[in-house]
Amino acid sequence: SSEETGHKEGEVNLTVEGKKIAGIETTVVRVEDFQQLLQVPGTVSSTDKGKAVVTPPVSGRVVSISARLGDTVRQGQTLAVIESPELSQAWSTIADATRLRDAARSDVQQARSEVDLSMAKVSAARKNLAQQRELAKAGAFSQAPVQQAQNELNDAQSELLSVQKEQASHAEQVRRLENLYRDGIVSKSELEAARLELQQDQIRLDRAKARIEIARATYEREKNIASRGLLNAKELQSAEADVKSSELELERSRIRVRAAESALANANRAIANAQAVYRSNSGTGSTSVGRVSLVAPLSGIVTHLDVTRGQAVDRTQVLMEIENLRSVWVTANVPERDAEKVRKGAFV
Repeated sequence: SSEETGHKEGEVNLTVEGKKIAGIETTVVRVEDFQQLLQVPGTVSSTDKGKAVVTPPVSGRVVSISARLGDTVRQGQTLAVIESPELSQAWSTIADATRLRDAARSDVQQARSEVDLSMAKVSAARKNLAQQRELAKAGAFSQAPVQQAQNELNDAQSELLSVQKEQASHAEQVRRLENLYRDGIVSKSELEAARLELQQDQIRLDRAKARIEIARATYEREKNIASRGLLNAKELQSAEADVKSSELELERSRIRVRAAESALANANRAIANAQAVYRSNSGTGSTSVGRVSLVAPLSGIVTHLDVTRGQAVDRTQVLMEIENLRSVWVTANVPERDAEKVRKGAFV
């Protein structure tokens, strides 16, 4: 009634619950800038940094797709997996180059060990030569039968024949492997191993020939000494021959070291080149043998999808498009008659 406490004529007081039931909202009156509303057509487009296309880094076949049209993806997320023969070949090249590198590294170690052994032989031969010279000055005589020199020559000749047979056999094997390699039946590493064995045969052949030369010289010298009854210079001549032989072996060992080190450097360069090719083919995604993952270059929404599972793709093919719509360009087309209603600083 009009007589209730706090009631004024022409006023209605509502509680908070009453306002909610009545759907009444209130706000404080304030002064604001007023802008006339202007509706015009326009377009919304993504920015240059907010759009990306996904293309495969290598040609191949799509084996799986984990993104669909309209999906929201994050940067670095795997979108698809491609199986590529090029990638498999690049990986195989790395494996072959690595095996050759390991073999070359082993050859370097072996060659260096041979140098150390040859140096020790040279040192021992020179020491023995000095001793024999002292004995020769003192008039010492030595007994050196011609038969021993003959046996050494025979053994050297037998060794040469054996090495020549092995070399002929290995040469035939290399020719056979070269034909098989051209047909794709054997790997390059098997062919290189056979060629390396053939090169080692040549080293053994040179050693055998050098041994025959030394043995023949020793034999001729012993026959001459025996025929003249002169035995006092035999040990001295033998010591001189040993020095020459050991020095020759040392020089050959050093040549083998340089050759092995050069082969190792070439193998390391081959690995680096093969790895560079593999990286260029695999792009930025994770890889396994023969497969590469396509990843999202930025976070956003898949707005275009033009690839199916099992499809063959190449490097230039656009498979997906991703747009990040957090920042976009809005272009409004204002008619000339309404141009005066647009001003800098207006709200849009």
